[in-house]
Amino acid sequence: MGGVSGGAARAYSHSVEIPRPWAGIFANGGWLGGRQTYNRAYPPMRVAMVNGDKDDAANLYLDADSGVLMKAGSIVSVHAFEGGHQLAPPSVQAKALRWLLGEDEKPRLP
Repeated sequence: MGGVSGGAARAYSHSVEIPRPWAGIFANGGWLGGRQTYNRAYPPMRVAMVNGDKDDAANLYLDADSGVLMKAGSIVSVHAFEGGHQLAPPSVQAKALRWLLGEDEKPRLP
C-alpha cells in the first residue's frame, strides 16, 4: 500500500492497525508521525521512501523513521529526486515500485 504525504503516514498507521500480511509501503513524502509512533508494532515489510531532496519536513524524520522500521525487521530503500514536498517524477516512482516488488533483484543461483 502507499500514499503521498499524509497518505503515506496513513499507510504506516494501517500497517499496524489492520492485521494483514503487508508486503510493503510506497511512501512519497511521508513520515511515521513523530516520536509518539516509534514504539508501535510495525510489521516487517519492504518500504520505499520516495522524497524530494528539498523536502525538509519528510527528510527531517528520514533517519529516525527508517531506523524504527529496520529495527522492526523491514527493508528500507530511499529513492531521492530533485524537488520538494511533491509527487516524484514518473521515472523515480517506477524505479521505487520495481524495487518494492522485488523486480530489480537478480535471480539467485542454487
